[in-house]
Amino acid sequence: DEIAKLTTTRLQREPVTSPMLAFSGERYRKFVDPYDKSADLTARARAYLHANCAQCRVDAGGGNALFNVDINAKADKIKLFDVKPVHHTYKLNDARLVAPGAPNRSVLLYRMTHRDAGCMPPLATSIVDKEAVELIREWIQKMPAGKDD
Repeated sequence: DEIAKLTTTRLQREPVTSPMLAFSGERYRKFVDPYDKSADLTARARAYLHANCAQCRVDAGGGNALFNVDINAKADKIKLFDVKPVHHTYKLNDARLVAPGAPNRSVLLYRMTHRDAGCMPPLATSIVDKEAVELIREWIQKMPAGKDD
């Protein structure tokens, strides 16, 4: 609710032409809006993770969890599903970075649910994005066990 109050619409402005871009904004691929419930669930989740996590969670991106959520990452490079955490498990039973079909065992989701130490994303917010938490929870819940892409 608080985020909604701060923005009048998710489409806040039209693309602008910039000398920093090789082409005008209209020529670039557009991600699915993660908050658009009529769009494909996996496309929404991948778009959210790309926009909020991929700057660190890519090969040589600076994050020390060895997974890759770049929207263009191939299945064998993601290394997120059914992978044991290298660092903290947050006392989750049989914790995995993402435990397909089991949000309650998924460290990625747990870290999104609070703003204390270990929260994600760690920068530029003091508010849990409840819509994003529900998106990722639903995405994980609907994954079949043994998912590898």
